[in-house]
Formats: sequence, structure tokens, C-alpha cells
Amino acid sequence: MAGALSIEENGDKTMSYLVILREHTGRGPVQDRRVIPAGGRSVRPRVVCALVLAAAAVGHSGAAYASGSVLYGRIDLGLRNMKDVKAGARSSDLHMDDSSRGRFGIKGEEDLGNGFKAFFQFENRFYGYSGEQDGEQLWKDKAWLGLEKEGMGSLRMGRMSSPINDRGVNGRFEAFDGNTLAGMGGRGAAQVTKWDNTLALRSAYFGGFSASAAYSFREGQDQKDAYGVSMEYMNQGWTVAVSWQQDTSEAKGGTPADHWQTAALAALYKTDAYRLYGIAAHSWDIGVTDKGRARTYTVGFGIPMGPGEARASYQASMQRYMNGVDRRKDGQRHRLGVGYAYPLSKQTSVNVSVLHDRYQDAAVGRNTGTGWEIALRKNF
Repeated sequence: MAGALSIEENGDKTMSYLVILREHTGRGPVQDRRVIPAGGRSVRPRVVCALVLAAAAVGHSGAAYASGSVLYGRIDLGLRNMKDVKAGARSSDLHMDDSSRGRFGIKGEEDLGNGFKAFFQFENRFYGYSGEQDGEQLWKDKAWLGLEKEGMGSLRMGRMSSPINDRGVNGRFEAFDGNTLAGMGGRGAAQVTKWDNTLALRSAYFGGFSASAAYSFREGQDQKDAYGVSMEYMNQGWTVAVSWQQDTSEAKGGTPADHWQTAALAALYKTDAYRLYGIAAHSWDIGVTDKGRARTYTVGFGIPMGPGEARASYQASMQRYMNGVDRRKDGQRHRLGVGYAYPLSKQTSVNVSVLHDRYQDAAVGRNTGTGWEIALRKNF
């Protein structure tokens, strides 16, 4: 049996669970591969469903999956003292928070022969400090499957990162990988980061170059489909990516449907002595008048220091949704973060960061804050 699930039901109809993943090797008795206990805590039925899927995927006894399926994740928690300047907060408070969003996922592949393989990946996001799911979607970050031909490229279908978020502005181009208090989010200007109902093609690398394209079938009222392309170059310490996409929104609540464009250029240069990062993203045609604009610029560096790495990142972002005609929705933000990552092992680290944040718009005015965070991250 691929996986066994034991569920105990109590009086208030919530459930606690124990998932035991088992694998039969063909010789001797069935062996336990991994045990995930509930610790007596109650969970919602959809979370139990996720664990059933995990049991089915990770504990599959077929020969093709025995070494090809992985259950992985992260929990990253710490103490943070910082105010939300964009929300207009005027004072900071000490509290526990996610340094980066918690996650668990399942991924795997199967060798089909003749250079072909099938693969899949699902990834959930959750709040580590409370255990609650982040958003309504169970597999918020990704849920896709695909086929790959060695030396040629791959095809994926499902929910995934948009072209700019996938290659153009993802965490590898930011000093903190987009994590910790000092990490820079929102690197893609006004891009939509996740696309549903998406078909994506990606080539293998030829002479250091790889190209990709994606098309998202949209289902909202009066909503157009979304599509985009990207290209990447890797050689001698350099990684450079250029990407473009058209995003769309549906007609909703009296607001008509809209479509807008975003382009991004990103680069990473790494040596044994340092790493340099840079991203420039520009969105245009925002709003039904097509006069809105948004720009985001992010730069940073990392330097090995002792057993860990010292990091710094700076970001400037501007939103001019009416391009100077109506300034009430305009906003600008400047953020400077510094930090240090101290590894305790290959999968566990302590991360210390400091952030100076300045935001200004017509509603909030000008608001500035400086705060700090110390967090413990565990990957598995």
C-alpha cells in the first residue's frame, strides 16, 4: 500500500491525523519511509486531503517513483520589530512573524525512456506562526505537471509563476532571495505573479541561451487571455534574463476589464568573493485610460563573511497610475535592507536583518520606519 492515513474524529467534527508513508522494496517486509504526526492538533478536512496526496505521491511503491518523488518544505519564524509604513502605522511593535512564508510541497518525475520524462509539482503556502493556510487556494504557489525531452525542452500545464516572475524577477536576482524583513518583494512593478490555466514551453540551453513562452486562458467576465515570453543567458558567473508579459483583469464591481504590459531586465554576477544583483521592471497601459505607469528598481550585493554571508539590498518603486493627470493614487517607496545569514547546517540557518523603509502617497502622506528581525529558518 502506498500510504496509510489514520483519522480520529472528535465531538466537534474536527479531525486529527497521522500519515505513515510506506514503501515495499520487493524484498522483506514493508518499510516505513516517513511519519507525519498531528501532535493532537485539529486540522481542516482540506489539509487532510493534502496529506493524503502527500502519502500517495511520496509513498508510491512503483519503481519509477521510488526515487523520483520528494516531500519538501520550509518554516521560517522570528521576532520582528517594525511598523507597516504603507498602511500608515505610526509606531512599531515587537511580535512573532514569518521571516519568509511557510511552505510544503510535493514534486516528482518519471523516466519514460528515449530521453523523455514526466514531472509534476504542487506547493502550498501557510503562516508558520499560526499554522493557518495563506489564502483560499490549497496549492497557492504552484500546481502543474509536464513533459520534458532531454536536450530539447519542456512543456508545463496548470498554475505557475508568470513569465516575469518565473525568470525575470525571481529571488535569485535579489540579495536576500526575497526573504527576511530586509528582502525586497514587489520586484516586478505591476506584474501578476501567478497564472492559472497556463500552458508554458521552455527550451533547453543552447550556447548558454534558453527561451520560454506562456499562455494563460482567462475565464473572467470580458477578460482577455494573458501571455508572455522570456529569455535567459548563463555563462562564466553571469545570469541575465529579459522578459515581457501582458496581464489582464476581469470586469468586476463596476470596474471594466483591463489589460496592461510589463517588461523586466535582471542580472546576477557571482564570484567566490562577492555577488552582485540588479533588476529593473516597468509596467505601462495600466487602467482603462492606459495612462498608468509603475517602475521598480532593485540592486544588491552579498559578501562571504566568516561562516555566513553579509547582504545588502536597495529598492526604489514608483506608481503613477494616471501618469501625472490625477496624482491621488500615486505612490513611491524607498527601502534599504542589510543582514547576515549564519548557517547552522545545510538546511538550517539564523538570519538577522535591519530595514529602513520610507513610503509616501496622498492618503498616508510621508511615513518612515526602521526595524529589525532575527529568525530561524528550517528547510526540509
